[in-house]
Order: sequence, then structure tokens, then C-alpha cells
Amino acid sequence: MKQQDVGDSGEDAAVVRSGGFRTAEVLVHGERKFHTVPVTGAGRQEPPASVRRRWQRSLDVLSGSLGAAVGLVTRIAEGGLSVFVMSGEQAGPYAPDACFPFGSGSYCEEAIGQNRFVSIDTKA
Repeated sequence: MKQQDVGDSGEDAAVVRSGGFRTAEVLVHGERKFHTVPVTGAGRQEPPASVRRRWQRSLDVLSGSLGAAVGLVTRIAEGGLSVFVMSGEQAGPYAPDACFPFGSGSYCEEAIGQNRFVSIDTKA
């Protein structure tokens, strides 16, 4: 994963084609850097409703077990991320089918840029 410092130039993240696959520049706030990550193309099929239902049930169980107020599964959409399934309270901009462009610094983008789960303690 390539890293690039964030300047004060208002530089936006972009999806670019590199060889046989596409990459995106995602913002990792804690490091104030863009990370280049591979992404899938726009030609993917929509996941079947049965997959969405199974993911929803799994997320409901996980969120309940962890006592999380909100749980999200996002997916890479053209130029950013969209909320695929959501469990718990609707929180601010995180609503079903909400979209966040790459470079906006959303928590899900942070997880992709760091290649790990991100947990946010909202009680602190």
C-alpha cells in the first residue's frame, strides 16, 4: 500500500486505473496521509437480496453482542463507499445507502486505508 502526505492544497482522492486493476486514494486521518488501495470496478453485479439479508442478520447479532449503538458494513462504490447494511441507531450521515467519496476521511475509509477494523468509542 503506497502512502502520500496530505498537503494543505485541498487535494482530492481519486480512483485511477493502474495496470489491470483500479486503485483509490483513501484518507487516514490519524496519519494525515492518503493510502493507495486496490478497488473493484463498477461492472460488478449487485449482491442478491439473500446476501444482504444474511449480512444484515449477522451484523445485528454482532452489534448486539458488542453492545454497539451502530454497526455498518460498507462497500466500495464508484469513487467512494456506500453503506451496504446498517444495524442500530441511525447516526448522522451513516444511513442506509449513504455514499462517501474517497478522500472524505470517513471511518470506513480509515479502516480500508489501515487494512484493519476500526472501533470508535463514542462514550469518551
